[in-house]
Amino acid sequence: MQARFDYRAWYQALQEEVERAEVEGIEAAVQATAARFRDIYDREQFAATVEDLRRRYRIEGRDAQAAFSLVEAFYWDQAIRRQPLLGRLKRWLSRLLGYHYPQVLSLSPEQVVFPAPMGDHCPLLAACNQDLDKCWPFCQAHLHAGILSDPLEMLLVEAVGPSVRWEINEYRSRPDERCYYQIVSVEDRHEGEKRPP
Repeated sequence: MQARFDYRAWYQALQEEVERAEVEGIEAAVQATAARFRDIYDREQFAATVEDLRRRYRIEGRDAQAAFSLVEAFYWDQAIRRQPLLGRLKRWLSRLLGYHYPQVLSLSPEQVVFPAPMGDHCPLLAACNQDLDKCWPFCQAHLHAGILSDPLEMLLVEAVGPSVRWEINEYRSRPDERCYYQIVSVEDRHEGEKRPP
C-alpha cells in the first residue's frame, strides 16, 4: 500500500479543529478531521495490506501482540520505501537489539503498552495551548473517531478484527510528559483511558 500520511497537514488541521470546536462543538470538529484524514482510505485495501504484511513478516494470530506487530511492520515498510538502504539497515539493527517501534513497556498477546509515538510534543496538546483539561475531551473524541494516533496505524489495528482495540492507557499528568497507549484483546480488555485526578 502506498498510502502516506501528511503530518504537516495534520498539525495544521488540529489547530483548525480546536478553533472550529468553539463554534461547532468538539464532536463535530473531530468528525470533520476524521473525514479528511481517515475516511479517505479504502478498507478493502487495508485488509489486503494486513494480509500482505502477515505473510511477509510471518505474523500469526489476531490478538493485541499480532496487531502491534502489524503496526511495526507497516512502519518499517514505510521507512524502507522512503529510504531503501537506510530503512533496511535500521530495521536490521532494531531486530538485532530487540528494539520495537514504538518502544514497548509491556508486550503480551493480551496487552501491548507503548508511549505515544508522537512523543513529548503532542500536536493536539500544542493545538490546545498545552492545556491538559482542554485537551482531554479532544483525546477521547479522537480515540473514538480512530484518529488519536496516525490514522493509518489505527486502521491497521482495526483491520486485524473486532478482537482488538486501541486505547489510552495513561493520560499525561503534565504537558512535558508523555501519554501511553495500549492495544488490548477484547476478551482481556482492561479499563483504558485512565486520567490522573
